[in-house]
Amino acid sequence: MSHSQPNIPPLIKEYSEKMKIPLDTISTLQFMEVLDYKPLFPIIIVLGEASAGTSVTSTLLGLNLPSDLAIPIVLKFKYDSDIASRKILFEYLFEGSFYKKEVSETRLANKIIKLMKRVPEDKRWRTKVTLTITQPQVSDLMVVLLPEFHTHQNEYEEKKEIELIQRYIESHNGCCDHLFLNVLSCPSNFNSCLSRKVLKGLDYSGTHCITVFTKVDLSDEYLISVLTSKNVVTPSPFGYFVVDNTTDDDEKKTDECVLLSKVEKEYVGFDVISKNIVAAMLAILFKPGYLILERIESDLKESVVMLNRRQKTFGSVKDAIPDVMLIVSMAYSSVMKLFIHGDYIEYRKDKYMHAASNVALRFEKLKTDLHDLKHDNRKPFLQYEVEILKRTSQYNLLYLLSSSVLKSLLHRQFSEASSIIDEFVSSIMEYIERVVVKVLLNHEIYSWQLHPFMIQIGRVLVKGMRKSYLKKLTEMLDMEKEFVYTSSDEFARKMKEMESVKLELDGGEDFIDIEGFGNNINVEHLKGYPKSQVKVAFEQKKENVVYWEIVVNRFVDYCYLNLQTLIKKMMTDGIEEVTREHLMTRMKDETKLPDHVVSVVAFNKLDMEHRIKYLKKIKKDIERWQVSSDVFRDRYMFDRGL
Repeated sequence: MSHSQPNIPPLIKEYSEKMKIPLDTISTLQFMEVLDYKPLFPIIIVLGEASAGTSVTSTLLGLNLPSDLAIPIVLKFKYDSDIASRKILFEYLFEGSFYKKEVSETRLANKIIKLMKRVPEDKRWRTKVTLTITQPQVSDLMVVLLPEFHTHQNEYEEKKEIELIQRYIESHNGCCDHLFLNVLSCPSNFNSCLSRKVLKGLDYSGTHCITVFTKVDLSDEYLISVLTSKNVVTPSPFGYFVVDNTTDDDEKKTDECVLLSKVEKEYVGFDVISKNIVAAMLAILFKPGYLILERIESDLKESVVMLNRRQKTFGSVKDAIPDVMLIVSMAYSSVMKLFIHGDYIEYRKDKYMHAASNVALRFEKLKTDLHDLKHDNRKPFLQYEVEILKRTSQYNLLYLLSSSVLKSLLHRQFSEASSIIDEFVSSIMEYIERVVVKVLLNHEIYSWQLHPFMIQIGRVLVKGMRKSYLKKLTEMLDMEKEFVYTSSDEFARKMKEMESVKLELDGGEDFIDIEGFGNNINVEHLKGYPKSQVKVAFEQKKENVVYWEIVVNRFVDYCYLNLQTLIKKMMTDGIEEVTREHLMTRMKDETKLPDHVVSVVAFNKLDMEHRIKYLKKIKKDIERWQVSSDVFRDRYMFDRGL
C-alpha cells in the first residue's frame, strides 16, 4: 500500500508504512474465517479553536483547507493503486440539493468557502460535506474535521454549542471507536477550553485523545513549568505536542512541532504527531477484549481442542463402529434443525448451511422457471393455439371448453417441465448431499481417519433419497398431465378475472401491449387469420395460462412437502440402516484402514498445526504493536485522565 512518492504528507506517510502489516493481517484473518468481516478502523475527530484545527489537519494530510471552518467536513481516503496523483470528490447535501463533483486541490478551499457563505450558522451542523480523496497510499482512513470553536461570553450560547458538537460526534458512535485530535491555542488555564468541556461531556476520559497546543510562548516560564510538571492533570496518555511557527530567528518561519517531554524540550516535526495518531489507532484496533483479539483467542482455543481430539486413530473398521454410530446420532439432530426447523445456531456464520432458507430459495426458482413456460417464446404469439385449431373441424366456444383441447395445449408445458424438474432434483440433491456430508464431518471430532466413511455414508444416503424423490415427482407430473380438472372454484375465479383482458387488432398496429402477457408483442402474423379464429385462440391461451399457474402452484407445494417428508424419513430410519450396511460391507472387505486414509490424517493434522502456529504469531504481533504504542505513549505522557 505504500508508494515511494516525494512530499507525502506526514500522517499519510506514517499510516501507509505502519498500517500495511496490520491491514494484511486482518485480510488473512478474514480469509481464515477467524473474522466474519473487516473491522471498522477508528475515526479521527479533530476539535480545534480559531483556525488551529484546520491548520494542523491541513499539514498532516497535505490538503488545502480554508481557515475559520464553519461546517463539519468528513474526509474519506480511498485507495487506488492505478492513479498517479490524488483525486478529490466534493459532495454535500444542503436544503434538499445534492452536489457531487470532482475538484482540483487548488480550487478546494474556494469551493468550501463558497458553500460556507450559503449556510446559516444555525444550520451548519446539519450540512453534510464529504471529501473523498482517492490516492495510491492509504485506505481505511477517515477524518472528521469539526467547525472551529469560538469563545462565548454568554453561558447559554456556550452550552448550546457544546450540545450541538456532542450530538454530532455521537451520531458517529455506531460506526466504531474514535480518536480525538484536540488542537488548542494553549491558554494558561486549558481546562476551561470549549473542546475540553466537550470531551468531558462525552465521558471519554481522554483515553483516545491527542492534544496539540499552538502559539506557545516559550518564554512563559510558568506555562512551561505547568506543561512539564509531573503532577499536571493532562488530557491525553499520548502527551502534549506544541506546534510553534517561530524559531529563535524571528525572520525565519517554520512548520515545526515542539514536543515538551517530562525531562527536556525536544524539537521535532509533524511526524511525531502522526506517529502518535497511528500508534493510538493501533492501540484502539487491537486493544484487549476488542473484536480482533477476542476472535483470535476463541479460534486458538477451538483449534487446540480440535487438534488434541483428532489424534485418535483406528486399527480396523470394527474398532471405529462405536464412534461412527455416535457421529450419526449427533448428525441426526443437526440435520433436522437445519432442514426442518430452520435453526442455524450451529452454523450461524456459514450462510451455505442455512438449509431451510436455501431450499426455500431453490423452490422459488423452480416455481418461477415453471411459470415462465406459460409463454411460448419460441413461436410467434398465439401461433401454437392457432395451429391446433387448424387441425380441427370446429373452433367454437363449445370446442374451447373441451378438456382434450386444453390437454393438447398443455402438452408443450409438461414436456419442458420434465427437463426443468430433472435439473431441479439434481441441483437440490447435490446441495442436500453437501450439507449432510459437512454435518457428518463436523461431528467427526475424534479422527480424520473416519472422514472417508462419513463422506461415503452421506453420498449413499442422499443417492437413495434422490431416486425416491424423482420417482414421486415424475408420478405427480404424469397425474397432472393425464387429468385436467377445470371445475375448481379457483379456476373459475381466475378465468373471471381474465374476462377484461382483450386482444385488440382493429388498430392495425404490428406491436401491441396485452395485460398479463407482456408489452410490445408482435401480432402482425395474426392479420392473415380470420378474426373469429384468432378470438377463439386467444380465449384458449387465457385458459391455458390460468390453468398452468394453478398446476405449477399445486405441484411446487407437493414437491416441497414431499421433500420435507423424505428428509425426516432419511434421518430417522435411513441413516442408521445405511451406516450399518456400509460398515458391515467394509468389515467383510477389509479389517484395516487403507494407507491413504492415514496420510489424510497426517496432512490435516499438519494443516491444523500450521493454523495454530500462525494464530499465535499474529497474537504476538498484536502484542508487539500494543507494546510499541505503550512505549511511545509513556515517553511523552505525564498523567492519565482528565
